Amino acid sequence: MVVSPKVQTLTQYNVTVLDPVTPVDLTFTCASSSSSSFYNLTLTCRTDDSSISITMRCEDQTCNQEGGERRSVTKSGSSLHIYQLKESVICIHSNQVSRNESKVNIENRCIELAEKRATAINVTRIILAALLVVVFTLTVVIRKCKRKTKPEEVMYEFPE
Repeated sequence: MVVSPKVQTLTQYNVTVLDPVTPVDLTFTCASSSSSSFYNLTLTCRTDDSSISITMRCEDQTCNQEGGERRSVTKSGSSLHIYQLKESVICIHSNQVSRNESKVNIENRCIELAEKRATAINVTRIILAALLVVVFTLTVVIRKCKRKTKPEEVMYEFPE
C-alpha cells in the first residue's frame, strides 16, 4: 500500500502589524476683523501624515466651537479626532494599539490680539480727544483775534 501525502490547510490567519501612532502637534492661530468684537481661534491637530482643524468664534474670554468636533482617518489607517471640552481643545491620534493626546487650554489664547485691539481703540480715543481740544482751542483763539482786529466803530460828530 502506498500513501501519498495530502496538503491540508488547518487554520489561516490574516495578520496586520500596527505601529504605535506618532505624536500630535496642536497649534493655534488667531484672526480678527477690525470691524467686529469677535475673533476666530483656529486650532490645528497635525500628525506625520494628516491634519484636521476646528475654528472657534471668541468674544472676550468665551470661545464656542463652530461646526462641531472633527474626526478623520489618516493615510496610515489611524484615527485623528479634535474637539472642544469646556475651556480646552483636545486632539487624539489613536489606533488599536496606541494612543497619543494633546490638550491645550484655550482660555486667554488670543489675549495679545484682544489687548492690541483694546490698545488701538484707546489710542484712537486719545487722538480724537486731542483733536477736539485743538479744534476747540483754535476756534476760541481765532474768534478772539477777529474781535481784536475789528475796527472800532467811532461816531464822529460833524458841526452843522
